[in-house]
Amino acid sequence: RDATKIWAEMTVRGTNELILDLTHGMLKNGCQVGFFVTSHFSGANCVLGVFVCAHVAHDDMEWTLNGFKNFFTHSPNVIMTDQDVAFPAAIQIAFPDSPHHYCIFHKMLNFVGNLRCYFVTSDPDTWNEVMKVWWRLGLDTDEQLRATVKEKWDFVVGKVQDRIRVSNE
Repeated sequence: RDATKIWAEMTVRGTNELILDLTHGMLKNGCQVGFFVTSHFSGANCVLGVFVCAHVAHDDMEWTLNGFKNFFTHSPNVIMTDQDVAFPAAIQIAFPDSPHHYCIFHKMLNFVGNLRCYFVTSDPDTWNEVMKVWWRLGLDTDEQLRATVKEKWDFVVGKVQDRIRVSNE
């Protein structure tokens, strides 16, 4: 289906989220490929467009996002990205009314990459418990669950601080 029709349909439904995803590697010429993706109400991910960047910098991302805005005309309700430093300022300029969130998958990679080493060999059961609660924090969107966010966050932070302290002794 035509990407503009999908975006228009998602806009009418109020579910036009935009996911910006840069490929992990680079092309032979050093450029990176990025994708504009949305989650269709049917559950399928739809690629709305592709972009190629010689440099992943604020100015390049701003130009790319303005191109998206000019072509699709409707601002996204929400924008999700990895944690690339070029995105936040560019999003703020191109889509000042669209909230920007970091992708839970990329947050998880960062979390695991930086903290797993403190648990794996010495306390794998606590690591599994921490990961379970951490994922719930990232995935729970139910209004009723918001009351327990601080409690869950304090649990994760406490366990991580305990393991770091123990490993430094």
